[in-house]
Amino acid sequence: MSFYSLGALGLLAALGIGSLAGSAIVLAAWRLLHGRIARMRAASRARLLLILRLFPTGAGLLLSLGMLLPAYLVLEPRKAGEVPGVTFWLFALAGLAVACRGGWKLVSTLVATERVVRVWSRGARPVALDGIACPVYRLETAAPIVALAGTRKPKLFIASSVLDGCEPDLVAAMAAHEVGHWNSADNVKRLMLEGAADALPLFPSGRRMLEEWESASEESADDDAIAGGANPEALAESLVRVARLASRAPIPVATVAAAFYRGEAFENRVRRLLAAPARLARKASGLGRARTLLFFLAAAVWLAATPGVFEPLHQLFESIVHAP
Repeated sequence: MSFYSLGALGLLAALGIGSLAGSAIVLAAWRLLHGRIARMRAASRARLLLILRLFPTGAGLLLSLGMLLPAYLVLEPRKAGEVPGVTFWLFALAGLAVACRGGWKLVSTLVATERVVRVWSRGARPVALDGIACPVYRLETAAPIVALAGTRKPKLFIASSVLDGCEPDLVAAMAAHEVGHWNSADNVKRLMLEGAADALPLFPSGRRMLEEWESASEESADDDAIAGGANPEALAESLVRVARLASRAPIPVATVAAAFYRGEAFENRVRRLLAAPARLARKASGLGRARTLLFFLAAAVWLAATPGVFEPLHQLFESIVHAP
């Protein structure tokens, strides 16, 4: 087998090993941390769930591109002519499977999202809402859509049935909630979650993580709206109003759209908003997010830049290649 063919297969095998190992670690950690995560504040819970859900993909990419690729280029002879064994092929197939699934989901989600934004934008008219920084459009439809759609330049679409059927303070509360999603880049995070290259969707716990991230991101957007001055009672009332409108004209599901109301965890959100508005008004700090990002960035740079890891990693690669 040629140098480049073996290298390409090696990267897939490393992606498969890292992703599968990362998935096993996350599933084990979920059993231990689930109860503690449920007691965290919404923003912290959403952040930790996002990290857990993306950890296997990050582990696979770090092992393949960050570690194996430089080790292979530095230490592998150009004319080795090695013939991989069955174990190596199985890992490579696992890597190919998770990569294809993640790539397909990523592309299909982007295409579907652009289609939704394009359809909604036809005939939509810009509207001005005080204190709302993102572009807002009036959508002529009976379905009570209030959704931030798109990833690169998200737009806030509000249905005419909502604008005409709700008081201005309720509309302002809904828009503030969606701005919370905009500030947190939740649509980009949804896209990353859709394109994750791992085995977690095969397990109930993996699917549960995604559902709980959705709930946590909604609660965090509520908190962000309240921290910006929105009335918790107005937010709760707006949820009830949209739910009533949705019972007469169902809301179509939009891909990578942060919808104000989807139906999930509706009662919990209303109870939470009415229970402790003073507690919800505390604004989350971005310091924890920055620390987490810097930690993973420093770990990745250290592992990729330390030549000492190349030799044992290459030896491990050779043992997998020659395994039966």
